[in-house]
Amino acid sequence: LGITAEPTQFDYDIGELEFRDAMLAANEQLIPARLSFAVQLPFCASLCYHCARHKKVTRNARLMAAYVDALCKEIRSKSELIDHDRLVEQLWFVGGSPAYLGITSLGRIMTEIGQCFAVSGSNSRYFMVEVDARTATPQYVAQLSMLGVNAMRTWVPAMSETVQTSINREQSAE
Repeated sequence: LGITAEPTQFDYDIGELEFRDAMLAANEQLIPARLSFAVQLPFCASLCYHCARHKKVTRNARLMAAYVDALCKEIRSKSELIDHDRLVEQLWFVGGSPAYLGITSLGRIMTEIGQCFAVSGSNSRYFMVEVDARTATPQYVAQLSMLGVNAMRTWVPAMSETVQTSINREQSAE
């Protein structure tokens, strides 16, 4: 779970002590810094050769459930460092293919975040999930909306059948 005052300040080289000190210092600001979360959900149903993200191709539900359990534990531990007057205004579920976890798991993660942090109710908040256009049904999109997701990103790497076959990501224009 990456937590930062501004998305441009995220740094993978920051260790646990530096993170703790930065969050405690941010809590002391006169005007509380907003929060932006990037939640990595690295699971995919199949490997796409164009993807540079950390990913795990699996159909093992126990492995994915254990990951969600660990993620929720991390959310709780990080929330102890952050004052509750700091609003979560941006949230990105990135992959792999986050939607592959299913609406129940995404809902559990959203609930955990909502219980542990002050979540903005503003219309200007940005809660985004990456969605595989091949599997995004209108019903699924409606369920995401009910969870509070108000943006989604899909990606079509190319319309050429040759390119789609070579990267193992075949999809029609529809």
